[in-house]
Amino acid sequence: MLWLRLALASLWVLCVSSETAAWSWGVQGFFELESALFLNEATVRAPEAGYKLHAKLALRPYWSDKIFDEHLLELHLEKPVLMLRGAGKHPDFHVHHSRWDELHNVPFYVQWRAGVVLTVHVDARLEPDLVGYLKSLASLLQIERVEELTLSTPLALSRTEVKDMRTL
Repeated sequence: MLWLRLALASLWVLCVSSETAAWSWGVQGFFELESALFLNEATVRAPEAGYKLHAKLALRPYWSDKIFDEHLLELHLEKPVLMLRGAGKHPDFHVHHSRWDELHNVPFYVQWRAGVVLTVHVDARLEPDLVGYLKSLASLLQIERVEELTLSTPLALSRTEVKDMRTL
């Protein structure tokens, strides 16, 4: 039996694009995102099979209450591209059209207070894995300070509520 080594390289590259020199409240910002997952047989030295998801993330403040440091942020992905790579015969990444294309310009909202993501509002018609991906993007905004972190400490985002956008 071949054992598969899962090389999870969930690479979240979040960087300000050249279109935006700086980001501030009231101004829409753009960020480049790339995540990747690679699978490889432990005994084979060939290129890994895997996928990459690349997109531009647009973020703009939708509403702010500066007194309570609470904000509702509107986010959407521009041109998400899923790329697949097979091991062996097809070592290069190739664009694969899939339901991930549906995320293009679909807004979702993040309720954010003092560095903590409280609620993620998404379209209820989206598939659960797409909702999970949007929730993971919201987690990039999470900057909660923790006094002591242990392996058993759950991520703060696991307490975050996901709601249908129509409840706004």
